[in-house]
Amino acid sequence: NQPAKKGNGEYHITNDRRILSTRSVYTGHIDNSAFVFIKPHANVSAACRDLVRGLLKFRKIDIVKEGEIMAESIDKDKLIDQHYYAIGSKAVMLKPTELDIPEDKFESAFNVSWQSVLNECRVYNAMDACTYLDIGPDELDIAWAKAKGEGKLVKLGGGFYCGYIDTIPDKPAIYVINGFYMSMRSKFVQPGSSIYYFCVEWSSSDLSFSDFRNKVLGCTDPTQAPSDSIRGIIMSDWRSLGLSKAPNTGDNGVHASASPFEALAERMNWLGVAVSEDSFGRKLLDAGVTDMVIKQWSIDPSVDGRSVFDTLEELDCGNCVAKALELLRNFKVSSGSVELDNKGMNSSCIVQTQSAPTGTSTDDRRNQPAKKGNGEYHITNDRRILSTRSVYTGHIDNSAFVFIKPHANVSAACRDLVRGLLKFRKIDIVKEGEIMAESIDKDKLIDQHYYAIGSKAVMLKPTELDIPEDKFESAFNVSWQSVLNECRVYNAMDACTYLDIGPDELDIAWAKAKGEGKLVKLGGGFYCGYIDTIPDKPAIYVINGFYMSMRSKFVQPGSSIYYFCVEWSSSDLSFSDFRNKVLGCTDPTQAPSDSIRGIIMSDWRSLGLSKAPNTGDNGVHASASPFEALAERMNWLGVAVSEDSFGRKLLDAGVTDMVIKQWSIDPSVDGRSVFDTLEELDCGNCVAKALELLRNFKVSSGSVELDNKGMNSSCIVQTQSAPTGTSTDDRRNQPTKKGNGEYHITNDRRILSTRSVYTGHIDNSAFVFIKPHANVSAACRDLVRGLLKFRKIDIVKEGEIMAESIDKDKLIDQHYYAIGSKAVMLKPTELDIPEDKFESAFNVSWQSVLNECRVYNAMDACTYLDIGPDELDIAWAKAKGEGKLVKLGGGFYCGYIDTIPDKPAIYVINGFYMSMRSKFVQPGSSIYYFCVEWSSSDLSFSDFRNKVLGCTDPTQAPSDSIRGIIMSDWRSLGLSKAPNTGDNGVHASASPFEALAERMNWLGVAVSEDSFGRKLLDVGIPEDLIQAATLDPQLAGKSVFDMLENLDCGDCVLLALEMSARIVIERRSNESQSATPYCQSNALDVVSEEHTDCDINYVTMEDGSQVQRRLTRAETEVRRRRSSVHDIVMSLPTDSSLPSVSAYIPIVLSDAIFCGHLVTDLDSIAGAIGAAELYGGVAARASEVNSETQFALDYWGVPTPLPVEKLVVSQPGAGICLVDHQQMSQVNPAIDPDRIVGVIDHHALQNATIVTDRPIYMDIRPWGSMSTIIAHTYLMTKRRPRKCIAGMLLCAILSDTLNLMGPTTTEWDKMMVAVLCEIAGVNDIEALAKAQFRAKSKELENLSAEQLVDGDMKVFSYNADNFSGSIGFAVIETTDDGIILARSNELLASLKVSKQEKSLDLLFLAVVNIVSLQSTLLVVSEAEKSLAEMAFPASEGGAGPTGESSTYFLGPLVSRKKDFVPALSRAINKEGWQLLK
Repeated sequence: NQPAKKGNGEYHITNDRRILSTRSVYTGHIDNSAFVFIKPHANVSAACRDLVRGLLKFRKIDIVKEGEIMAESIDKDKLIDQHYYAIGSKAVMLKPTELDIPEDKFESAFNVSWQSVLNECRVYNAMDACTYLDIGPDELDIAWAKAKGEGKLVKLGGGFYCGYIDTIPDKPAIYVINGFYMSMRSKFVQPGSSIYYFCVEWSSSDLSFSDFRNKVLGCTDPTQAPSDSIRGIIMSDWRSLGLSKAPNTGDNGVHASASPFEALAERMNWLGVAVSEDSFGRKLLDAGVTDMVIKQWSIDPSVDGRSVFDTLEELDCGNCVAKALELLRNFKVSSGSVELDNKGMNSSCIVQTQSAPTGTSTDDRRNQPAKKGNGEYHITNDRRILSTRSVYTGHIDNSAFVFIKPHANVSAACRDLVRGLLKFRKIDIVKEGEIMAESIDKDKLIDQHYYAIGSKAVMLKPTELDIPEDKFESAFNVSWQSVLNECRVYNAMDACTYLDIGPDELDIAWAKAKGEGKLVKLGGGFYCGYIDTIPDKPAIYVINGFYMSMRSKFVQPGSSIYYFCVEWSSSDLSFSDFRNKVLGCTDPTQAPSDSIRGIIMSDWRSLGLSKAPNTGDNGVHASASPFEALAERMNWLGVAVSEDSFGRKLLDAGVTDMVIKQWSIDPSVDGRSVFDTLEELDCGNCVAKALELLRNFKVSSGSVELDNKGMNSSCIVQTQSAPTGTSTDDRRNQPTKKGNGEYHITNDRRILSTRSVYTGHIDNSAFVFIKPHANVSAACRDLVRGLLKFRKIDIVKEGEIMAESIDKDKLIDQHYYAIGSKAVMLKPTELDIPEDKFESAFNVSWQSVLNECRVYNAMDACTYLDIGPDELDIAWAKAKGEGKLVKLGGGFYCGYIDTIPDKPAIYVINGFYMSMRSKFVQPGSSIYYFCVEWSSSDLSFSDFRNKVLGCTDPTQAPSDSIRGIIMSDWRSLGLSKAPNTGDNGVHASASPFEALAERMNWLGVAVSEDSFGRKLLDVGIPEDLIQAATLDPQLAGKSVFDMLENLDCGDCVLLALEMSARIVIERRSNESQSATPYCQSNALDVVSEEHTDCDINYVTMEDGSQVQRRLTRAETEVRRRRSSVHDIVMSLPTDSSLPSVSAYIPIVLSDAIFCGHLVTDLDSIAGAIGAAELYGGVAARASEVNSETQFALDYWGVPTPLPVEKLVVSQPGAGICLVDHQQMSQVNPAIDPDRIVGVIDHHALQNATIVTDRPIYMDIRPWGSMSTIIAHTYLMTKRRPRKCIAGMLLCAILSDTLNLMGPTTTEWDKMMVAVLCEIAGVNDIEALAKAQFRAKSKELENLSAEQLVDGDMKVFSYNADNFSGSIGFAVIETTDDGIILARSNELLASLKVSKQEKSLDLLFLAVVNIVSLQSTLLVVSEAEKSLAEMAFPASEGGAGPTGESSTYFLGPLVSRKKDFVPALSRAINKEGWQLLK
């Protein structure tokens, strides 16, 4: 929409791209068209533009549109890279991992494999190479030329080169793709440059395309161009035209399309024109070339071995269309991994095939070929198509989402009927496709569609519902809380599972309940029924039981919907008429006979339907308003609000993204459904009504309700004046002065986090402030505010902080803590001085100048010398110039100041700082701040800093960035002088963590009150560690702030967590509770009320009484991490676009067999399954699985791994990775030690640890479960485990850590449990833990004593001077140890037998109560007893003999890994225990 300057100094407004096609459409003679632009080197004056314009008109070529496109847009939108796509895409747009590399060519050229340089991060595209090497395009061009000259270059394909760049000083050698391109590109994206374009048309009968290029334009080499051609005249007159040098082949003045097709491609790229809006585009569409083929050809692929552009070069319009059809016959359309032969059909790009793929995922669905009735497919891989017409024509405004319901989507006839009727009504179909039942079920698309009823029936658990408890109790004579506590109420989906019935059976039972009056309406679309008629099943309460039968029609395997995204003009057809006349009313028997539903009603047999339509199965659904259409596109197609044409209209009108998302589930506003309120309104009226609704709509955010006025800023109030000198606490609740004399109330710090918490999308945040030199007028504040809003960045709080507060509270000194603390806050005696450096610099000892009071920080120096900051700055500069300065560390300098008249010479710390500080604390100055938030999916933190804010040096900042605009407009903004690197207008945080630190400093926000702060707390980072990190300390020699710089929220949390772990691997703050009533009581059920620091829950006891209990450890740990875990999980990709894990982990694990220990347990099975999926191998079991493991396998639907004995035979070449063990005594005998390639374990290394003759992969961590290691590796490699895998890993961690209550539990176990709950969708972790522990204990009742002894036994070998032999240690974990201990005599007998059979020197059996967390040890002889007495002294935790000679009470010791075996080892290895024969 750029005004284009004309030669007379006037501007030609070019805001309507449709002008391009006016002549072609109506005359029928104008057929050829081209896109012409003056290149940046020549677009330097009006003279050149006037010349080109005049020459075109002289040749009878019509200019139908002209304008200018600035460098910033060319760079940001990668227009030049798309223009030169073959080379530019590889240099700028694609990463090396995305390229199809002929690896043999690469390896032949460089003697190194492509995969290895990828894995080592030594290959970059040209743009990233400039960033990595910190060089400009010209420097890269020189280095590229050197590489070429030295033969360090290889051609990998057309326009595809790789060079080895090893000549950049102090930089590592790297491989670069298309390094030559950046220099060429820089001419187009250099700030201040631009192109000037002309869209032109003419008649091929007057001028052929060949003559247009050769005679009008002139050949590429301007020295050979005809003297009267455009390039020829520019060549001869370049000086008078204002060019800086003579044109050459590259800079030849003007570019022009080489054919009508290339002209279309260039208008699509440079102007955003849609194919259907373009005159030549429509010719191709009308001839049968599909929109998708045109888009693929627009990047100039090779067809029949030749470039499309070359094939169509210089052909006139008619011949170009004919040649395109000829090409089409052999062209294969690529869509993901699907290639479809295009047969030239106009309706779509199609291919003969057998059947429609089923079970597609959400992502697959978006790019899925949609089956047509003739067995053909329509590719629907571009969601943006939906909005193309609305944006550019201004007439197409209404839109709807239409789909054929499953009962009618049974033949091509119905789809052809609907498609034909829509087209007949002049309704444009801009996208169509099929979504299979598997995706509808998996992604709960139909449940979101019918959210009011479906969410309660499928998506929400009864505990999450807002129940009118009085209604429930009145209907059923029982309280809601009691049926919740007794687990007797289910949503409809869970009810089917629990009762083991199908949707139709539930529907029948629901109807019976309704007939018997056992049903109550609890609200809109909200019913509860008492289902007591299912044979042999207990009676339960069910929410919205009627829904499952309706849902089943959509999720029945083999069924699907077929959708159409449609658009039309409201001036041609109102939304009301669309629904009533085109679609037809809900009851198809009453629909107009020529409507879609009416025709399906009359012709249902011939259309292949199995029965006549009715009100529910009426053939077709369609949106009831433009807003509902948006909501349905968001749900069914995953379209983002900002990607949708109607969505953008709402955003532009002031309706926020969050409000739109809340409204998309049809809440009640003003007592009426949003969908009902907006029903049948045309686009304009729908937007207006939405704004009217917005005035009264309250956006709920925790305990804060904000009256939403359609603006992202908060409300304001008139007051008198801005108080100054406020204290830190006063500052937090201070009205802040706005430019118009009004004040913005900033008394609720929680506002900052409202969007992040509830939408899950707004995650990044920053603290931005206008520096004092620029905060001199309302204009600058308005500019920054407007630019932030323009970039869709939400301002959730803003205000002003005066100099008096900045000075008094030392806010600027805390902000620049590394230098400011030493200059202002700390005395020299408090500093850690490298005394040798000081003495070497000044020939005097540090202690002597301290003792003589001759050293001061900068602030005290000003006071002592009675000078101001500027005078100290001058004296500091003199000292520096005379070499009287020394750097003592990072941001740490000392200078000898001896030039102040009549003052003694002194040493000063960081004397330079006071001048900088004075700008912030000068009376009358202030900063103006903005707390901002945005979605990382829309804008990365790096782009926020580099593109929105602009680089530190404002002269180098993008011209449309905040700093760039302040730089160019500083006079009109009221600044006293031009900005520079120090005074660059605006400061902004460099990461989400730095933003937290700055909000804490400037606004006094507590960590726990801040959204990002809570994320850090929730993942287990201690608050004191966060507080310390906000001072930007050094970690591993690098600043914390630098390490987190530019990271988006999710990555920032992950790296912060990893950094925290380096400092504190395990924080056992809860370990001291192991002897408290909390742990001694029944941790899975009821605890005493004396501990009230956790949330209180109600639980019903076996006798029916209700008591209080607080959340268990596992519930607490999961709940407090919920928000941050959600962000971490959401940051994990849901596709396979990342490199394989072998890019991070040695390749030896690929295809390996992952096997746990003998006497296998849940951790060894789940870990093997998780590792096998992660690394691409196969899981095995070393022995039969126990009941707890079988429970987990059944619960998550995971097949039992095959025995390792079979796999080592069937896969003789596969390596073996041991999981959950590394002792040879625990390795299955079928495993050949020579085949072991890796170990993943969490146990201590003992004497019998495996020995190999070559290095192997080892991952051993001191965590509570091996499955924790696997889960963490998924996160570190950015992998999202499947739900069933996450569930298995979760169960294993709960098992090994005794529901996070065991002594081996670490912060990592807690964190991974929270993450896995999120991924696996576990809402009630306590119920899961109880169920699996119950399964473990239940099996024990039926096992023989021999099975109990051998079931979980591990053997440990010792080779000490005092004892050399093997000790067996068996464990029985149970929820009721009384039952096991009652069988002590049997167990002792079996222990003796097992000890003898296994030739063990000693054998112990520990019975562990996993509820009370206490253990009892069974000993079979005096030898075991003597070792037990030394290993477990009676004074430790109440341990000691029980009175029975064969039993020994171990108290709160419960872990073989951490408690039992280490104690035995200590007694043997350190305390000298001996086996007395």
